[in-house]
Amino acid sequence: MSPVDARYQLRAAGTAPSMPTGLTSVYRGGIGTVMASDCEMLPSDSRYYDATSRNCGPMVALYRTSARLLLETEASFEWMPAALNRGRIRWLDVPPTCETSPLAVLPQWHAATLTPTSPATPAATPLPAPAPQTPEPLAAAEPASAACEPRQLARCQQLVTQVRTLLQGHRAFEAHVTATAGAAVCDCEGERLRYWDAHALRTLDDAATANALWRDLLTTSSDPLVASDARLAMAWSLYLSHDVQAADAIAAPLASAAQLRLRTWRHRRQSTAFRADVQQLPDATLQREATVLQQRIVVAQHSRRPWLAASLSALLPGAGQLYAGSYQGAAMSFLLNSVLIATTVEFARHDLYWAAGTSGLVASVFYIGGIINAADLASRENTRAASVPEATLTRMLLPELTP
Repeated sequence: MSPVDARYQLRAAGTAPSMPTGLTSVYRGGIGTVMASDCEMLPSDSRYYDATSRNCGPMVALYRTSARLLLETEASFEWMPAALNRGRIRWLDVPPTCETSPLAVLPQWHAATLTPTSPATPAATPLPAPAPQTPEPLAAAEPASAACEPRQLARCQQLVTQVRTLLQGHRAFEAHVTATAGAAVCDCEGERLRYWDAHALRTLDDAATANALWRDLLTTSSDPLVASDARLAMAWSLYLSHDVQAADAIAAPLASAAQLRLRTWRHRRQSTAFRADVQQLPDATLQREATVLQQRIVVAQHSRRPWLAASLSALLPGAGQLYAGSYQGAAMSFLLNSVLIATTVEFARHDLYWAAGTSGLVASVFYIGGIINAADLASRENTRAASVPEATLTRMLLPELTP
């Protein structure tokens, strides 16, 4: 991930520089300075706590930050994306926004089962649904392009190619800047540039702005092909955000073939529904390859069970991390909880009740943090294992979304 992409995601998550809380100001001004602390995570642990505290509250921030300290022991490409920051490789871990579930203390694997309504798309103001239409021939001339001079058209098409190349190279923010600047000066391919601009923003997890751009193209585009692609992309984005009702309404006017491909992709994690949809695809080779990829996705999604990792960690600190494949995290969780619990017991035996209470409070924070960390690690492992077959299936079923 490029540095500007990482900064964009962090700023969107609320980690912009601000006044630190009392706890983190003491750490930054005293302990961190004396120890010459140099966190490998992005943002740093203290900024992560500040952002999570603003988004979710101080107690949730305390538990999530303690879980993140355990995650830091396994900082690698296996668990999180890398970003270059101040000349060094840092490991990106975006703070939670706590907008999708009241159970924000739990990782995203739990919130996903609640199928929340996405905050990215307004629930009201439905789009005017045009009558179902037959697919437009791909070779249809674009009205805007036809009116352009050949030299200007070539320049604008070159800009579109440049934006798509940046997206292929995982440089989404640069693609966004290039597309925004190009759309301001290109009348020929301006709508196509805005289409890929929305893709860049969706890649940066800015679903609200991406959906707004696609929605604008639906109502203003003079090119039926761009409008159809924007409708498909917006429905795909809404399905990603679990806003099924809005996605179904957006996808309804699409051609039947496009609806079938989108519905097949949507059921990629539901074997029975996927088999019923994939059998309707006209290409036998596509049916066979899509079925193989879907089976790989289902296996990967269940390779680690987050609830089991959390339960194991609750029974024995470190056991959930061991199950998720984080051996250093397991050792750290076990030792940390053992030391803190033993310290609490020893203080209590000597009638040092205030010290025992303080030690027990710290122990409880790291105990709950270890449970959250175990579930989070299992979820990350499942996502990593499913990412390659899922990306391949998306390119196969929805080529309009491929740069």
